[in-house]
Amino acid sequence: MNQRIQVATKYASLKMDTSKPGTYRYKIKGVSDGVYDLSDLNLNSNTPVVVEQVVEKRPTAAFVNKGRDYKTCVNSYIDGDSDQSVEGIGISLVGQAPFTLGIELHHESTGKVRKLTIPDINQSTFKLKSIFKNLSLGRYTVSFTSIVDGKGCSSSDFRDDERVHILVSDVPKITPLNPKDNYCVGERIGFALDGVPPFDVVYEFNGKRQHAITRTSPFSRLASTDGNLTFISLSDSVSNCEGRLDHMSPIIIRPIPSVRIREEISRQDIHEGDQAELIFSFTGTPPYSFTYTRSELVGRPAKLTVVESHSVSDVNSSEYSIFTSTQGTYEVVALEDAYCSVSNR
Repeated sequence: MNQRIQVATKYASLKMDTSKPGTYRYKIKGVSDGVYDLSDLNLNSNTPVVVEQVVEKRPTAAFVNKGRDYKTCVNSYIDGDSDQSVEGIGISLVGQAPFTLGIELHHESTGKVRKLTIPDINQSTFKLKSIFKNLSLGRYTVSFTSIVDGKGCSSSDFRDDERVHILVSDVPKITPLNPKDNYCVGERIGFALDGVPPFDVVYEFNGKRQHAITRTSPFSRLASTDGNLTFISLSDSVSNCEGRLDHMSPIIIRPIPSVRIREEISRQDIHEGDQAELIFSFTGTPPYSFTYTRSELVGRPAKLTVVESHSVSDVNSSEYSIFTSTQGTYEVVALEDAYCSVSNR
């Protein structure tokens, strides 16, 4: 295609065609001025000036699964795009790497918009995972805003349907009904569960991992023996979100304290005029407090009746002794250690 350009100064601009990608050659055959017209010039004797221009194709970006809904959980920990715990959003890029990609997240309920720039993308197809970090509850629309490739070419023209969605669900929660770290054998340990049943509760008892499926809240376990109880995770049936329970302190189930009187019997009979040393031996966690009684045969017919009662507290050793010369039957009726108590009254 031949063109003539007229200019009033000694500078001329050549408009080049960039409407389509490809290689364009521009040949300047000759120049005329106010004195010499092109017809006066021998164009065949001139060496033409050739300008070659390469028009690169604009880069493009597309979602591998356009229109798909991706699910994640609120407060999920995502360790960058190398994290293996999340699937990631598949993205396909066309152009010369490295790419810089602009992405927009639109929260459909609040209308808030968050813009991200992802630089130094060297793959033509990759999975974007870091986008899931620090998302709040709700549904997001994810779309492209721009792409720049390694040759400096850019594009911001994307189809309206070039988008995916992220659904952020809440993590099921577990709350102790009685917020304490120490329980006694025989007690029930209860928790309120927040989510959609059925729930899958994972816990460890004395190092052995166990699963419990429950359809009701509260969830409880009977402390049938002493040991350590640690809750690992909680998931429900709708969100597919697993709540890690690392923040929960381990629960220690304490044994019930016990006491034995000398010669390992629970009672000792003393006759009038004798003196005896009563030695109380404890198992449990000090300090101990206990109550003991003295009983005598009273009335006709004779009936064993409690005639006096004594309480002792703050015993910090595993043994405690008393001397007595009073006739009667001695018995420990209540015992308490640092965590648990037992009584036969």
